[in-house]
Amino acid sequence: MPQPIVYPDDVIRLLVAFGLGAMLGFEREFHHKFAGLRTIILICVGAALFTIFSLKIGADPARIAAQVVTGVGFIGAGVIIHEGGEVRGLTTASTIWMAAALGIGAGSGYLLFSLIATLLALLALWMLPRLENVITDIRVIRMYRITTASDEAARAHVLEQFRKAELSVEQESEEKRGIEMICVWIARGSPEAHQRLVNELLADPQVLAYERSMPG
Repeated sequence: MPQPIVYPDDVIRLLVAFGLGAMLGFEREFHHKFAGLRTIILICVGAALFTIFSLKIGADPARIAAQVVTGVGFIGAGVIIHEGGEVRGLTTASTIWMAAALGIGAGSGYLLFSLIATLLALLALWMLPRLENVITDIRVIRMYRITTASDEAARAHVLEQFRKAELSVEQESEEKRGIEMICVWIARGSPEAHQRLVNELLADPQVLAYERSMPG
């Protein structure tokens, strides 16, 4: 009896891989990332194909999967950019890596499990950035260079202003210049807390001068 050229199960696995890749790719495309809809779909379907072929020809699926991961690593490295001392593209590179994993899962027949993994990946891509923004808003870091009279009472007074503004603070350095003392402080807290401190510093007669900047 002749063997069918196309196996329905394999077609379903490819279609599922296509759909999972489209879900991730749409998110990347929506945010105008380097690896968008077509790229993620092709990676996911390609990984599924490699997995299906390895099962059909009797090759070691684990070895094929390892080679897929290695190959995808080169693609992921291509979207990582170093710019202005910052690293960009790590999330897109991770999405490419995830798409390959989903393709391997779909090609192996783990369709529902791969779908659940895709939904978790979308949750991380859509919801967690909002949580990160909330964390950033409540943990803004600023450096304050404050000049006061050169005595311990003035220093303690300034420290109390930080505490009243509800900022977490640590002293970075201290320098005496004649009758003046310049202290550099690193403060962490919400934008509102930093603004409260600025208002207090502007109205405080014991503060002779101050500067606020980003640390680093």
